[in-house]
Amino acid sequence: MDPRLRRLYDKARAEHKKRVEEYNRQCALRLMWRSFSQEAERYVIGAYSMKPHKLDELREFLGQYGLEDETKARILKGVKDRITVERSAASDRKGIVGGNRHRPD
Repeated sequence: MDPRLRRLYDKARAEHKKRVEEYNRQCALRLMWRSFSQEAERYVIGAYSMKPHKLDELREFLGQYGLEDETKARILKGVKDRITVERSAASDRKGIVGGNRHRPD
């Protein structure tokens, strides 16, 4: 084989190998990012669902970090939903413990 062609071939193979490695690295990073993003959302929703409820603070922070509108809306909805469930459960417990529920005859 021509030595010049062999050098071109080896160079092309090395460049291709670098591109494949970079592609694989990017794929792994995308998978980690999705996983991390989902876990971070769950954490923020859980943290801001606890008392004291600071939705204004959460809105401010979400705005500062440049999240997509869809992500911000999903987080805020998750917090609001959890707060609603928590309040409903607390109201139910209060009714049972406080004896405010009427017993059916």
